[in-house]
Amino acid sequence: MVYKTIHVLSQIPQLFETTVKALPNCQIINIGLTEWSGKFDLNLNIGDQEISDLQEANIVFGDPNLLAQTLHKLPNVEWMQNTWAGIDWYVNWLSKSGQKPPQHLITRFSGESFGQSMFEYTIGHIIINERNFFKDYINSKLNKKWEKNIVWDFKCINEMTICILGGTGAIGTYMANKFQTLGARVLAYGRSQRTGLSIDKYSTKLDDVLPDCDYLISVLPSTPQTTGLLNNDILKLCAAKKPVFINIGRGSVIAESEIIKALNNQWISGAVLDVFECEPLPDSSPLWSHPKVTITPHNSAITRPKDCVKVFVDNYQKFLSKQPMLYTIDWNRGY
Repeated sequence: MVYKTIHVLSQIPQLFETTVKALPNCQIINIGLTEWSGKFDLNLNIGDQEISDLQEANIVFGDPNLLAQTLHKLPNVEWMQNTWAGIDWYVNWLSKSGQKPPQHLITRFSGESFGQSMFEYTIGHIIINERNFFKDYINSKLNKKWEKNIVWDFKCINEMTICILGGTGAIGTYMANKFQTLGARVLAYGRSQRTGLSIDKYSTKLDDVLPDCDYLISVLPSTPQTTGLLNNDILKLCAAKKPVFINIGRGSVIAESEIIKALNNQWISGAVLDVFECEPLPDSSPLWSHPKVTITPHNSAITRPKDCVKVFVDNYQKFLSKQPMLYTIDWNRGY
């Protein structure tokens, strides 16, 4: 069978047009979203019309929050390609519906483009924190004060030890290599033994890496094994060096109360949080007002059309030639 028709189900601007340009010999069908206002909406519902328009689809390229609503409803689908890295929407949908994971193939978006975006996010916040640039901005721009808040003992990147939780996956490995290029010492935590990693230290045990880092970065996905991984006062292991905790993976890795406890007990010296247990972060959350917490709205890595289309095209070629595909979801592992 020759798969020349691809259905696109997405809110991402220019995704359809970029796919058309990338695969000029294919028929690319854009599925209209009947309830879409034109503004990105994580909670957008698709209805009977979208399901009807997808009945003949073999390949669907789209957003997980939309694709999750089609599970077990498309009799001809053989492969779905996500535009995002996470599979939370599928897991939640299956849990809510009581259904088992689908039999057809689902692949995630991941790789170098996400790794580069997340690396730039972390490196930016690390430099801002070390050099106290945000306080300088407040004084000079908002308060109209010419006042140098000189930090005499800041660390340069090549003097730091960076610990990456999830540092053996596609994103974590990419970030580790970038930090090493800048001269940092890199530690990595992963769930299983790995060989051949160009990382200064790798361990499957948190107590091997947490006591020895200046910045603790989590890129971990949300799985049964990672949920609550940093709870139960585990960050007490960080007390000697008091690292800054940066979470750009998933909020489920640590409870909000545990972050605040670690900060108040000075086990960590700060927290840069892009992901949370509950999103959007409620107004009532004490994280908003904590002086040592920086909050961003889950935007450390944004899917750019050209990046996810590149992954899709690579996977499309592998699909046609029956080769192993990139970033295939393993339901047993949870990502």
